[in-house]
Amino acid sequence: MKAVWEALYTKFNADTNFKTAVGGQFYPGFADQERATCPYAIYLQVTDLSDWTFSEDIETITMQISVCDDQNSPTRIKTIEGYLYALFDDAILSVSGYEFVRMHRRMTQGPYRDDAYGTWQFNVDYEIEIRK
Repeated sequence: MKAVWEALYTKFNADTNFKTAVGGQFYPGFADQERATCPYAIYLQVTDLSDWTFSEDIETITMQISVCDDQNSPTRIKTIEGYLYALFDDAILSVSGYEFVRMHRRMTQGPYRDDAYGTWQFNVDYEIEIRK
């Protein structure tokens, strides 16, 4: 859902710690390997579940934010993880055309080492609820 993607990007741009830690690199969907330099973050939609009650339409969207870093140690990526949590955990988003209900962290995977690419990575899933 475009409005949620835009709301996440707006929230990212309003912050300094996380934005600075990933060098301003917060890519929708994937990171262009010719442009992106570590560390960087990617955000993408995992699911979008629609529900309807007799009085409102509700959307529950799972967005995943992934961070990649090329340091030998996980120290920097763990610092970035803390900045990401500070910015997005239970954040309030302005979602155009919708009433925002909540944003809640559902799970974190990692950090883990991807030896094929020589990088550390972690993924965080957030559940976002909005309604019409």
